[in-house]
Amino acid sequence: MQKKGIIKSFKINKNRSFSFGFTFVETIISITIFCLVLVISYSLFSLNQEIWKKGDSSLEIFQNGRIVTDRLVREIRQAKEITTTLPIVEDDPSLSPAVELLFHDGHTSSISESDNCQGASESNIVLGPSASTDDGYYDEMFIKIISGEGDDQIRKITDYDGATKTATIGYAWTIIPNSSSVYKIDTSYYYIRYHRIDTEIFRKTIVYYFSDDLATPENEEDIFVSWDSIKDSNPPEFLILEDQIIAEYISLMEFWGDKVINIFIKAEKEDSSFELKTKVLGRNL
Repeated sequence: MQKKGIIKSFKINKNRSFSFGFTFVETIISITIFCLVLVISYSLFSLNQEIWKKGDSSLEIFQNGRIVTDRLVREIRQAKEITTTLPIVEDDPSLSPAVELLFHDGHTSSISESDNCQGASESNIVLGPSASTDDGYYDEMFIKIISGEGDDQIRKITDYDGATKTATIGYAWTIIPNSSSVYKIDTSYYYIRYHRIDTEIFRKTIVYYFSDDLATPENEEDIFVSWDSIKDSNPPEFLILEDQIIAEYISLMEFWGDKVINIFIKAEKEDSSFELKTKVLGRNL
């Protein structure tokens, strides 16, 4: 009897008409909750993006600051002479910290060689019989064709094979040298200059020389001299062998000190900034 009653009740309820839906108030509340969830989700997403962007900027300027600082430390440590006038202390009232630095490079072997080229291709040159047989001996040095085919070209040696005496160059020859070409490699007076233009740090390799005149028929551009040399009361001219951008987002770069050189770097990008201060002892100063 109880079972039949349930079935009967079900049948009666089955024939009734019901309407399902939301009232106006319920609809407004649902839309409001949905909008709140949407706004909160978007705010969290925007905040996450902002944090990621700021972190990315901080990492980028940190890396740029470290790159220029590490390279400066390594090269100043080997420098033979700091030619830029520097105050002894940072707050010297008579002389502000220098915003650029020029020094005599000391990280390459001191050599001066000249010989006939034994052959070349677009990206290398075979040095003369007197050249070193040690692998890597001329790496990071500059070679200049001083006469013959390809005269006046200067290239940086990026790799040297002592067995074949083949020097690989940084970028292709404009005119490929041949057996008539005489080259010169002279590291005696390489100078390095670090300076800032806007927010970029440039590293230049510079040599000094005296121009030709009627009294000196030899090509004096091939004879490098000290930065403070004087001839006929005139200082030397300079030639840039290499010009590189090594860092960006650097808003300030300062130097001071004597045997111990102080370096201050400030890097900035958007709302992120980073300051680095370090010291380096010049072993050869």
